[in-house]
Amino acid sequence: MRCQANHEIFVNETCYLKAVNKYKVFANIQADIVKEITELTVTLRSYTRLNGWKPWIIAGTMDICSILAGKFNPIFKMVKNVLNKTTNINHTCPYSGRIIGKNMELEHLNFGGSILPRGIYRFVFTGYREVFYFNLTLDFEVVKKSSSLSTYRNNICF
Repeated sequence: MRCQANHEIFVNETCYLKAVNKYKVFANIQADIVKEITELTVTLRSYTRLNGWKPWIIAGTMDICSILAGKFNPIFKMVKNVLNKTTNINHTCPYSGRIIGKNMELEHLNFGGSILPRGIYRFVFTGYREVFYFNLTLDFEVVKKSSSLSTYRNNICF
């Protein structure tokens, strides 16, 4: 796991993976915000691994502040669910102080095999607003058509 962030915005960032068993891995992320974040846009890009990484169908841009304020966005509803369950980023903007994401797992995304066929995937979340804030990359494998996901390779960059 690697941690990367804009050091004008974040300091003291740590991120690590915690293996629960061979099919479940938790991601834990912490960072201190030194410059208050009043607006946050996140871009999601997804890829599937077929003779190299190829763009996949899930992609888009969301304004985190408006989504957490209640604006409905079906694709990013799963992201809101993860934020509400596993982080202290479960309120509208502004953000300041310490950000904590504890025991985040792919199961919290709640898509399982329902929309993802078997395969290896990469989801890339990029946070910005006029300047780069952070990058989060998740690599994983769906091993069977059910709600069970197996972590393939975890490379989380924050």
